[in-house]
Amino acid sequence: MLGSPPVQPFDFAALLEAMPDAVVVADMRSRIVYANASVERLLGWAPGSLTGEHLHAIQPERLHEAHDTGFGRYAATGERRLFGTPIRLPARGADGVEHDVELNLAEISGPNGERLVMGVIRDLSERVELERGLRVLRYLKATSAAAAQLWTRLDPALVLQTLTDVLVADFDSALARAWVYEADTNTLVLTASAGLSTRTAESSRARIDVATYGYKVGRVARTREAVIRNGLEGDPEFDQEWVTREGLQAVACLPLLSGQTLLGVIVHFSRLPLPPEVAETIGHLAALASAALNDGRLVEQERAARADADRSRAHFELLAGVSEQLAASLDPEVTVQTVADAVVPTFADWCVVDLRREDETLETVASAHREPQLMAHIAELRSSYPPNERTDPPHAIYRAIGGEKTIREAVTHEALEQRAVDGRHLELLTQLGIGSHIVATLAVRGRIIGAVSLVRRPDRPPFDEGDTATAEDIARRAAMATENARLYRSAEQAVEIRDRFLAVASHELRTPLSVVYGHWELLARWLRNDPDAATRANADKIETSVRRLGQGVDQLRRLVEELLDVSRLAHGTMDMRRGPVDLAAVVRQAVDDADATAATGRLSLELPEGPVVGQWDAARLGQVLDNLLLNALKYTPGEGRVEVTLTHDEGRALLRISDQGIGIPADELESIFEPFNRANNASTQHFPGLGLGLAVSREIVSRLGGSMWAESDGEGRGSTFFVELHSGDPSPPVTTDVGVQP
Repeated sequence: MLGSPPVQPFDFAALLEAMPDAVVVADMRSRIVYANASVERLLGWAPGSLTGEHLHAIQPERLHEAHDTGFGRYAATGERRLFGTPIRLPARGADGVEHDVELNLAEISGPNGERLVMGVIRDLSERVELERGLRVLRYLKATSAAAAQLWTRLDPALVLQTLTDVLVADFDSALARAWVYEADTNTLVLTASAGLSTRTAESSRARIDVATYGYKVGRVARTREAVIRNGLEGDPEFDQEWVTREGLQAVACLPLLSGQTLLGVIVHFSRLPLPPEVAETIGHLAALASAALNDGRLVEQERAARADADRSRAHFELLAGVSEQLAASLDPEVTVQTVADAVVPTFADWCVVDLRREDETLETVASAHREPQLMAHIAELRSSYPPNERTDPPHAIYRAIGGEKTIREAVTHEALEQRAVDGRHLELLTQLGIGSHIVATLAVRGRIIGAVSLVRRPDRPPFDEGDTATAEDIARRAAMATENARLYRSAEQAVEIRDRFLAVASHELRTPLSVVYGHWELLARWLRNDPDAATRANADKIETSVRRLGQGVDQLRRLVEELLDVSRLAHGTMDMRRGPVDLAAVVRQAVDDADATAATGRLSLELPEGPVVGQWDAARLGQVLDNLLLNALKYTPGEGRVEVTLTHDEGRALLRISDQGIGIPADELESIFEPFNRANNASTQHFPGLGLGLAVSREIVSRLGGSMWAESDGEGRGSTFFVELHSGDPSPPVTTDVGVQP
């Protein structure tokens, strides 16, 4: 239009700089000519430091040769084998650490028409972590399924054959072998083999002298320490022709131990590398097999003594029953209750399972008594007279946990009288009945997570050493099953969160991306067909498209920032820069900005006469206000009003933002503050949003020492959001737009 200032060409470099993905552009010599700011966030390279560097700088050394070959062929012939398809590979950071990324390649033209290659690099670390969790879940399920088989077999040969079969079927073992240790001859006897070979007695390694055998199996038996090795090429202990022919990449050689007593050795050869989580799960499976072997050994020893035969069988059946029941559930609450129900009344008259909270206190999570009517007494005992660490001596549970050992004691009535706090306490202990007890700790990977208390009444024989071993086996299996159940639930929750995130994020990102892409394509077509369009009739259209591009990029930026804030909060990396802040000034600025950009004349503001000062973070408070104001305007239809009120009384600042919008169902007033959660009526009426703003805002307010909540009379009747902060000394300082200077 005549008289209008010329419209500047669209700055594509600015768009690339705003992209959350890293972008690198290289010439036909593999020299980097451009890198955007996200390269530093992802790989730690300052964008300017990469300019002029060879692409080798961001590649692991092992990929250099393949890159040179493929890129050279492409530069010479134009053959684009990898273009148009996402490529998953490692990228090298500035600190040498490798990052899992996805690479998309495209050829572009430079300012002078030269051929350039643009690579868009996307961080896959979260996807890799989710895949790792799913992989662990798969192996945990296989381990739980194997447990029921291992613990129902008394014969060592059957236990080890089951172990090798499971390794081949569920852990992708190319060759799995297991030896039983004969202590009297210090010899390992090959008992089971599966995969590439099923030979045992005919094998050259059918019998191994532990004292003299120089290879890994002998060393593991002597040291009782596992060997995990990725990369077998060049290892003189293995036939390299066999390694190459079978494509073997890793080996795990583990001792089967009961305490420090050697029971056997297993070897697992894999055609894939062994990541730490897989190696750890194989270790769990080896521990299960060790427990099964130890059970078999104990049973054999008990059978040797006729007087104890019946008792040994009963204990083994108890352990097998507990193990089978534990393997049947991956619910943590069901798992611990299974332990209590399984040991009562055959092994103990009553049982209590306690888990440690984060503050080291105990939480009773399961209990059982042979007389169900006395269950209420257990509940009263634990609620009114919980275990105390500060008594003299401390409660048996705290002595077991603190000393990391099993406590077995006979308890007299005189001891109960000394322990009782008052008459009601003694009455409960007497009615429940305590003649002897065992407290065994629940330990997972060296960390004690709780304890199981087993009690017999005075009219039964007290627990002895054999019962102690049984209790420790029960506790060990219960701890492992509880941890497996917890990991399973965590993996399920991670998958659920991932699916919700992908569904919401893909939907919300599609709209601004469509705007950006559509107007970018429109601008490109105008400028290609008419380079002087900016000075003629299309100038208004171009200005509109540039503005819409900016709005789309700004919306994308806000979405990405919300996602980043959720990540920072989850990992505890969101900084709070406290300082003297005038909350009234922050509220006024936020309302002015929202009124100017979103809904002129729809906002009303009521502030106290003076400043409202506190030690807060001005930028984060502004973020909270932006979220609340934009939400109120978004959900308020037509000419509906939004009222903003700030009051201050005796060191307490209260902000109210009331709208005339769609309202919130009563049963969702709390759930809307959870990440990726939105009220059902917001979703059904197709209001856009990731469901992150309220979660981030409440966490910010909480970290500033305040609280945030919502109230609503129901759907269609509007909503009010409250933010309460403690301001401390209200003395008025000199104010600025966003904070206070002393």
